[in-house]
Amino acid sequence: MILSDAVLDDKGNILLPKGIELTSALLASLARHQIDTVAIAEGGLSAEEASAQDHRRTARITYLFRQPGGLEAAPQSRSDADLLLHQFILHYRSSDPT
Repeated sequence: MILSDAVLDDKGNILLPKGIELTSALLASLARHQIDTVAIAEGGLSAEEASAQDHRRTARITYLFRQPGGLEAAPQSRSDADLLLHQFILHYRSSDPT
């Protein structure tokens, strides 16, 4: 399920952005925030939108794993555990849970 509209809290802060795919964890989080209904998009994402979403997700994860000195210096300064965690997170976030 894909959100057709952003989900806001009572103060107007965005809890979930428009176009995000709802997972069971996100649905549980909405229930904890006492949000009972959300607007669901009729169709899924187009191939172009899905590709753009994957690109944004990968870019965000890469940014979170950045190292001082830029990406060129990162491979030498990263531990095996950092590289493995980065790979696992990329795989987890890009895989289809169904």
